[in-house]
Amino acid sequence: MKTNWTPTYTKGVGNSFLLWFENSNSYVVIDSFLNQLLHFFLLAKDKADFLASTKSIEGILESQIETYYDEIYNFLERCNTIQKEESPTSKHKTIEVDISHLYNINGVTFKINYGSSVIKSIIHPQLAYLSTASNLKTPQHTFGILLIDSHLCLFNNDEFINAYPKKDYHLLQGKLAMQLLCALYKNTEQNWLSTFHASTVTNGKEAIMLIGNSGKGKSTFTALLTLNGFNLVADDLTPLRDDKKIYSYPAAISIKEGAFNTIETYNPNFKTEKEYFFGPKKGQVKFLKPNNKQNFNKGYACTKIVCIDYNKNNKNSLSICNPEDALNTLIPESWLSPDKNHAKQLLDWISQITFYNLSYSDTDFALKEFSSLFNS
Repeated sequence: MKTNWTPTYTKGVGNSFLLWFENSNSYVVIDSFLNQLLHFFLLAKDKADFLASTKSIEGILESQIETYYDEIYNFLERCNTIQKEESPTSKHKTIEVDISHLYNINGVTFKINYGSSVIKSIIHPQLAYLSTASNLKTPQHTFGILLIDSHLCLFNNDEFINAYPKKDYHLLQGKLAMQLLCALYKNTEQNWLSTFHASTVTNGKEAIMLIGNSGKGKSTFTALLTLNGFNLVADDLTPLRDDKKIYSYPAAISIKEGAFNTIETYNPNFKTEKEYFFGPKKGQVKFLKPNNKQNFNKGYACTKIVCIDYNKNNKNSLSICNPEDALNTLIPESWLSPDKNHAKQLLDWISQITFYNLSYSDTDFALKEFSSLFNS
């Protein structure tokens, strides 16, 4: 069989397996049954050999074996297809914009030139609290975001970085975040293992990451934690460095309209914060700036990830959950370094994580149970 289709790395995580394929930089979570079938597939000389060897597997129907073969073949072919990136030179243009904002954080001043008010609306709100007077600071970095041929193009000090289809604007947001991280920490992309689609808080000594599907209350609960004694590390985008520690990212916490009253209960001043419209899916959104001075000189160990599930009808519970479910929430919308050494470090880090599910309707219960997860 095609032994060159073997995953570059395989790591056991609980009862599941996390695979990494170098050609496509794909991370895939599979259960033990599928891992067994994959093992037989890679050892088999051909299709007939696979069909014969898998007949001995308990619980598998002979009528299913050929279907499994075809599905595994297509899966491995897809995961081993080299991803082609668009050539940067094809999108280079002089940056001419009328909309710009200057920001300052941790002694780093940066400017963002926006190609339109629409582009500004997807970037500026979470950074607005960092705005500084334009006549007081000289930017160390100037970023530009333009719409060219239906692509959002990112520049750093007039150097083209990359281009993304406008429908995939979240990829642009992620790349800009990486550029900002490198500016803040005075390093390069080679120093980062990942930027997770997750929020993180700390008690000053260790960090716990929060994940959850859209609408489940991840950012709202992150805000509640910061209003009840914990410090914000990052909201919605959590950076993991090559020392396997979590570092701060300065975006404000996004709060959807349905949670405005909840946040105002703990922070009455939130009532006067500006509202932004983020389309029919997210609706009206406000941003809660960090209530602590984020420490950009310190990384935090993180050994726990909590999947947040809020619903007014939920039963209150905190329990260890299946890593497969948690990883399928965490991985798809995260940036994960394509570097081979980074991939191994990331798999090692993930294998040490304990995953929890926090389902709640009672905020006091949730705050108390989450607090109990800190070791120090």
